[in-house]
Amino acid sequence: MPLLSTHQLSYELNDGRTLFNNLTVSLTRKRTAIVGKNGAGKSLLAALLCGNITPTQGHITRTSNIGYFTQLPDECSPSASITIGDFLEISDVLEALDKIASGHYESVLFDIIGDNWNAHNDVTEKLRAIDLPLNPALTVSKLSGGEYTKLQLLKLFEQNPGLLILDEPSNHLDEGGKQWLVDKIKQFEGAILLVSHDRILLNEMEEIWEIEDQTLHLYGGNYNAYKKQKTAQHEALRRQISALQQQTKHLEKQAQQNYEKAQQRASTGNRLRKNGSQAKVLLDKKRDNATKAASARNKNERARAAHITQNKQQLLQQASQKSLIDKPLRFYLNDQLNHKSQANNKTAFSLENVILSYGTQQPLSLSINAHQKLQVGGKNGSGKSTLLKTLHGNLHAHAGRLSINTSTAYLDQHFSLLHNKTTALENLMTQCPTLLLSEARTLMASAGLHRDTAMQSVATLSGGQKMKLAMLIVSNQRQQPFLLLDEPDNHLDIESKSVLAHAIKHYLGGILLVSHDSDFMIDCKITRAIYLEK
Repeated sequence: MPLLSTHQLSYELNDGRTLFNNLTVSLTRKRTAIVGKNGAGKSLLAALLCGNITPTQGHITRTSNIGYFTQLPDECSPSASITIGDFLEISDVLEALDKIASGHYESVLFDIIGDNWNAHNDVTEKLRAIDLPLNPALTVSKLSGGEYTKLQLLKLFEQNPGLLILDEPSNHLDEGGKQWLVDKIKQFEGAILLVSHDRILLNEMEEIWEIEDQTLHLYGGNYNAYKKQKTAQHEALRRQISALQQQTKHLEKQAQQNYEKAQQRASTGNRLRKNGSQAKVLLDKKRDNATKAASARNKNERARAAHITQNKQQLLQQASQKSLIDKPLRFYLNDQLNHKSQANNKTAFSLENVILSYGTQQPLSLSINAHQKLQVGGKNGSGKSTLLKTLHGNLHAHAGRLSINTSTAYLDQHFSLLHNKTTALENLMTQCPTLLLSEARTLMASAGLHRDTAMQSVATLSGGQKMKLAMLIVSNQRQQPFLLLDEPDNHLDIESKSVLAHAIKHYLGGILLVSHDSDFMIDCKITRAIYLEK
């Protein structure tokens, strides 16, 4: 029996747009992934399947208990006071053990402990395994994004549900965290339904569900097998388009030849009519027959041409939707700087024995020039986000001397600069006042945020769409700022990540970039790194 199944599932957004229409599918494999472009509705489908939201029509049958991990910050942010022990629901046991160790022997303490006499050692080993502070009393709010992600995943795996629905679980994870997640996925006895753009995780799957054109397309095998099948489909589509183009050329050539032959026959008939070598009645008869034949031939040629053109337009539309037609995608308009500005090698940031307020406690001493592009590396919790916030002026350094000599634009992991209640276009126009309306629309379309998306409220955008909009905003300021980018590749589909890498590579201002994706860093042509020791 399937762990879950849908019957004629549909979902309509508040603005009337339909994301899914009559989806009927059953989850039968133990490892299944949902893929699709940004905005296709992957996270929304995950929320529907686990019961967090209600479909517009249709129903979902669930035959197992479900654990759910969401990438949305508003749904997974912890309260300010909850501790690691509270989150793992072990604080009461740890407290009872401590009381017994200090000489308290009330029976209620033994009831609380039950069989968990090794709770202190157990929780220490669990935290060590995911490289978290070995302090259950530490508040969760003090953890980095990657550390909190690992804590959430640890708790879900320990609950051992029949089905785990994981929405972008590798976002924010460092290399060690991703390997830990891969190992947990391999060891987990239940089923997993994964939403991800991470090729390493996707290759652990047995079946791929792709959301495209408001429906699901199922592919057997892991991500590599899926890509082979998609490539074969795309090549077949290209061959069909090429064949129709050849048919169009052949039809045009044939029509031209028929026209030239008709002109020759007409010229011959006129010559015979003038010299009187044939009877006029016979010539008239031949002319009428030729005219009728030409009319029928032209009619057939027009019908055939119209049919070919219609088929070609349909295939070209499919090719465009499947990104088989190259488009000039970009994230910024200000790609022209004068030579004087490009040659400016002034110091943007100077740090002398700076100690951050969170993360590494090693003093940082370095100088960053205005047009340098650097990576900030380090494990989860080493202070990468803290460094960016400090350089932007959002946080104060704990000690040392910091000099900031440039304008900065900061893009955090949770898109804090976006206003959820206004539209995507209004966000861009308000925060980039130098842009004309036509320029703003062109930029949004070039980044994959087309007409309907531009008029959506930010609250309804997917994580990838929000990241694209935020990138447009920070890279199109009045003065070309030094960009402080905190994991901008999170949430992006593989195609969009490639476009972002191209934009970062060609941005003429300076960039400080946090990312855990080594392939993405290579594509960005980042040649210098600042590594923070935890």
